[in-house]
Amino acid sequence: MPPNLMHNVTVDERGRQEILEHLRQVAAFQKWKVADVKYLAEKIRIKHFDDGDMLSEEGPGDYLYLVVSGAVRERNRDDQHQVWAEHIWTQNQWFMRQSSSEGLTHESEVHGIGQGVLYVIFPREISWMLNIEPALWDLLKREAVIRRLRAMPVLATLGTEHIYRLATMAQVVELPAGAVICEPQATRTGAMVYFIDWGQVTLGDTPQVLANVITAGNLFHNGPFALGHIPPARATARTKVRLLAFAFSDMEVVITY
Repeated sequence: MPPNLMHNVTVDERGRQEILEHLRQVAAFQKWKVADVKYLAEKIRIKHFDDGDMLSEEGPGDYLYLVVSGAVRERNRDDQHQVWAEHIWTQNQWFMRQSSSEGLTHESEVHGIGQGVLYVIFPREISWMLNIEPALWDLLKREAVIRRLRAMPVLATLGTEHIYRLATMAQVVELPAGAVICEPQATRTGAMVYFIDWGQVTLGDTPQVLANVITAGNLFHNGPFALGHIPPARATARTKVRLLAFAFSDMEVVITY
């Protein structure tokens, strides 16, 4: 039986005032004009959830969530449905999800832990927020990249400071199925290391061989020599993919296994 979905609740004037008071206590909004915080409070949707309820977006775009009470578990699965990363979000923590045109995320699934409440900021309001504070987008994206990098097995031994530094170097790349991602390079110039955030990538020139397909949580590169035990390879997107890309020269001293 599929899980129940987190459900929207109707908010009256008193509820809107409670949202406004809550937002005023959030550090990110304390420098905003009162009128802007009030506008956002009027646009926020509220979702209630019970234990095991699943979060589902209501259309395409980026959605921002604030855990008001309770906690939720976010799991990342690869295309073989294996969990490769997990994170628990608790009270007053933000997280972001990207929805496809079908209202389903490519990157994760989120379920309630016990009972709780989420504030939901829709894509239109996120665009409005970015007009007020353009730096917010970089902050949100960087936090998402940090979370992804922490989950990569090959980076498990790195400290917090190193992970944060890598996050500032990362390029987020999305490509359609069939796109050639990279060809082996003779020098470090232009060579890149790619971590798969979601989707499938085929290595080599035989896309029909499933043994050459890698999924979320894995890495590949097109450098001039092997990175640890990983040789350079031609890579093609087998499905739509999102990648975290780094200059080969930045990663060759990090990945040595």
